[in-house]
Amino acid sequence: MNYTEAEKILYSIPMFQNVGAKAYNPSLDGIAALCSRIGDPHKTFKSIHVAGTNGKGSVSHLLSATLNSAGYKTALFTSPHLLSFRERIKIDSDMITEAGVVEFIELYSDVIEELKPSFFELTTAMAFWWFAKNRVDIAVIEAGLGGRLDATNIIRPMLCVITNISFDHCAILGDTLEKIAAEKGGIIKNDTPVVLGEWSYESSLTIISKAKELHSDLYIAEQRYKAVKSSPQDNGQTIRYLSLVTEQELDVTTDLGGWYQQKNVATALTALDVLTQTTPLQIEWSHIEEGFINSNLNGRWQKLSSSPTVICDTAHNVAGITEVVRQLESSCYDTLYMVLGFVKDKDVSLITSLLPKDAKYIFTKSRVERALDEHELARVGAESGLSGVTSPNIADAIRMVKEIATSGDLIYIGGSTFTVAEALELVWSE
Repeated sequence: MNYTEAEKILYSIPMFQNVGAKAYNPSLDGIAALCSRIGDPHKTFKSIHVAGTNGKGSVSHLLSATLNSAGYKTALFTSPHLLSFRERIKIDSDMITEAGVVEFIELYSDVIEELKPSFFELTTAMAFWWFAKNRVDIAVIEAGLGGRLDATNIIRPMLCVITNISFDHCAILGDTLEKIAAEKGGIIKNDTPVVLGEWSYESSLTIISKAKELHSDLYIAEQRYKAVKSSPQDNGQTIRYLSLVTEQELDVTTDLGGWYQQKNVATALTALDVLTQTTPLQIEWSHIEEGFINSNLNGRWQKLSSSPTVICDTAHNVAGITEVVRQLESSCYDTLYMVLGFVKDKDVSLITSLLPKDAKYIFTKSRVERALDEHELARVGAESGLSGVTSPNIADAIRMVKEIATSGDLIYIGGSTFTVAEALELVWSE
């Protein structure tokens, strides 16, 4: 078997990324059975579990890069991927090898056929197997969807991190912030410290209650670090924080752009503080400095080119788009063009109502089965006062806007992870 054949087997399994809720298995029984058959690899390494509505990928990358800078052999499991399946499973920033993917599929093909795991269960088990096989010191594990019933929730971490709670995947996680918080808070374990990134009265009380019930100390990042200034860099930004604990100011430089990263950086800083205080891990400020400028995370307010400026961002829900719009309002440009593609299982009208009315829109769709038809998106956009044209695919949409944009304009590409993935695919192929 070669890698192409192994990948074909993987993609033959329905993937939430492509088909939505029908690929989601709301139970830990499947992943527990699968991991049991392959030797329970998740029990062989220490871990940090990261959940939340937005920002969990950014926080996971910041933590992983810092721990790696501190000299630990550090694994990272995230989802979804943008360009390659192998992005999901990394050790010290190196993706799982093609040979590793092939080996796993060949070793456990009979188990896979018998148990018929979901795509995410299979991917999670593969990550745990790869991490155990390579004897990592610690793994940063990002939850896929929710937390309580997410396949990653069979780990017993040394730290739990919940970045924030807002509305997303409501049909699965619940239609109130309290219900969503209960699902995200499901990753909290007995006597295990918990970091909560952002405080919200409606959702945080649920997290506080769960932490108390399980005798787990809770640390709230925005009550420990306050961003007072941000200075953009060519690739990233420098953020000045006031420590609300020591009352000292400190400057943090990261390769992650976007104002919303101020919250994620504060969450990561708090998590590292807690790790230093409650575990044997040795983490110095120099490790944080090195790690935060080498997160190597694509698709988060990422600048693809200049003159005109082209920005892509994976914000895909109300909370994420709200932050994006706030940053767009403070940006300088002659004309704003927005290339947007969404998935059809979201209430897109809630998002389009937030978008700037004076921008010029190119409504498009990605290749995935979940993609919302571009004409339907244009119709919903028009109801929110947005005007523009349609394009049947991402490549044509980007070519169209590049032909009409001038050097002083700003082109924003987003709406869904899949829209950004295809935009990045074009950049890498050029």
